[in-house]
Amino acid sequence: MKNIARNIIKSFMRLGYYWLSFELTDQFLKQSCIVFSPHQDDETLGCGGTIIKKRQLSVPVKIVFMTDGGGSHQSPNLKSGELVRMREAEAIEAAQVMGVKKEDLYFLRCREKELSRYQGWLKNRIIKIIEDFQPEEIFIPYAKDSHIDHIVTRDIVLNAINELDYTPKICEYPIWYWTYWPWITPKPLAPASSGILIRWKTRLKRVLITLSDFISTRYAPRYKVKVEDILNIKWEALNKYRSQMTRLFDDPAWAVLDRKWLKNFFSKYEVFFAKQ
Repeated sequence: MKNIARNIIKSFMRLGYYWLSFELTDQFLKQSCIVFSPHQDDETLGCGGTIIKKRQLSVPVKIVFMTDGGGSHQSPNLKSGELVRMREAEAIEAAQVMGVKKEDLYFLRCREKELSRYQGWLKNRIIKIIEDFQPEEIFIPYAKDSHIDHIVTRDIVLNAINELDYTPKICEYPIWYWTYWPWITPKPLAPASSGILIRWKTRLKRVLITLSDFISTRYAPRYKVKVEDILNIKWEALNKYRSQMTRLFDDPAWAVLDRKWLKNFFSKYEVFFAKQ
């Protein structure tokens, strides 16, 4: 019964996002862009279909990877630096599937969860990248994504944009937002020993975050890009991230991307929020 109610609410909210969003047709997709990706795979999950559409129209696209990806897994089967090299190679393969050449990728190689330590250097590097390319659009993580690397990536890019002599259109793509109810059934955020009241309080907090977001951004401009016709290419690109999609070693601690969660990135449209 709970899943039925959740699915009804999820469908209602998704239709609401679609109805409130302005669809970007080929005319609008012909704008050059830079995608800022906190980790290797965020660009494919959040913007993969849009990147593919743009490249099919021969529109220039560049992707900037902020972290080195070395913190996603730990395993005695991995040598020092091996995961970093692996994820970088995967990103190159995924980009090529989407039509983006290796020379249009930037790897800034900061350690995960330590972007704040390099804010000054990152801002200057990003300013140079943007000034050299002069993109018409910039894609950054959504303001309400909860991961620290997504939060700091967004802040640094916006600080860099503030120092430019022009203002590109800014689109925010959600990633961790889709981990909130009702998009997936959340795993318990409090241990069973904490008591039923605390567990329900934690779950209720997650529900209220999602509903308040939907209400508060009710009239905020949103964009959507129809991607249902190229989802097979997007899947192909995502599957290049073998370290995230498959268990590389016989190690039960090796986490892979949740298939139910991934469904949020493979619907009819990709949805973007407009920077206010």
